[in-house]
Amino acid sequence: MLINGRKINRIVASGCSFTYGDELADRQTETWLAQLAQLCNVEYVNLAFCGMGNEHISRTLIDYFALNPTHMTDSFVIPCFTKFSRVEFPHQNPFDKPWATLPMSIIEPEFTQLFLERFYNSNWEYYYTRYLRIIIGLQHTFKAWDVPYLMCEGVSGNDHWQRKQTETVVALKNQIDKSTWFHFFTNNIDTLTDPKDRAPRGHPTAKAYSDFSALLHQHLINNYNAEI
Repeated sequence: MLINGRKINRIVASGCSFTYGDELADRQTETWLAQLAQLCNVEYVNLAFCGMGNEHISRTLIDYFALNPTHMTDSFVIPCFTKFSRVEFPHQNPFDKPWATLPMSIIEPEFTQLFLERFYNSNWEYYYTRYLRIIIGLQHTFKAWDVPYLMCEGVSGNDHWQRKQTETVVALKNQIDKSTWFHFFTNNIDTLTDPKDRAPRGHPTAKAYSDFSALLHQHLINNYNAEI
């Protein structure tokens, strides 16, 4: 695949369960990332994990290229962000992952309840603006590394235009490069696919991911001069 004349050999993405492919029969072929890579005739690297937050998305993508610097020249990156309310903490007994994400974590329910009651509900703006800062930090990192990218959101729930537009929120939003977004803060996998195409726990089916990957593919052709 060519992106603005550059040869791309792989798509690297990170996200939550909507990128990981929870509830799919075959994650290797049915996620939106796998189907997009097939449409673009490239390899893919899926760094997503179920229940993870935007800190996971940022650190896994930065770490990937820090550990694989030669991949900067021939990769295309798609951070598929999740709800800003997911906050990560390291856990001493991580089971199959090194981080617990609140409010999703069931590992320490007492800590989760204390956090939500004492440190989150009355201070949503801190966590919302932290999400905006994660976006800005990633966008500047990719530009400094000269890695082409497209940002999007996977799940509903951030309610961007219903949040109080404080001076800080407005200033941070103005720093986001909207030209590198797929439906900037207006649509996501949830809203761009048929709600009937959902698995029992609410995750998209392979059909929904197929529809979403087709939209992404067309966006790359229209906005990134993509040639397959």
